[in-house]
Amino acid sequence: MIRTSTPSHISIAPRSLALRGAALFGLTTLLAGLAYLRTVAPGVFTLDSPELTVGAYSLGIVHAPGYPVYMLVGHLFLKLPLSDVGLRMNLLSALSAACAAGIITLLAWWLTERKLASLVAGM
Repeated sequence: MIRTSTPSHISIAPRSLALRGAALFGLTTLLAGLAYLRTVAPGVFTLDSPELTVGAYSLGIVHAPGYPVYMLVGHLFLKLPLSDVGLRMNLLSALSAACAAGIITLLAWWLTERKLASLVAGM
């Protein structure tokens, strides 16, 4: 069922709701982030990885659509004092994916009001 209005529990305790949402977001982001960190490639991989790494390094335009925000944030990540350029870009991708999992969890929780279902949806 898709909700067209504000969930019923929002009017009860907005502060408590914000804390629960932050906890769900944090838990999902942490779990997904740990999984991604455990499996991150240690350097430049195949497919689009070399092109995106060079694009972020030179602030160039990669194939359409160009990924402007990813290129700008990637350029900042390339300034980190880590060993390999590819690892830095892979860490950015892992962080982005972990945050996306947290956002999906928040959205699912807002739609269903069920913590476990939201965590499963985010993971």
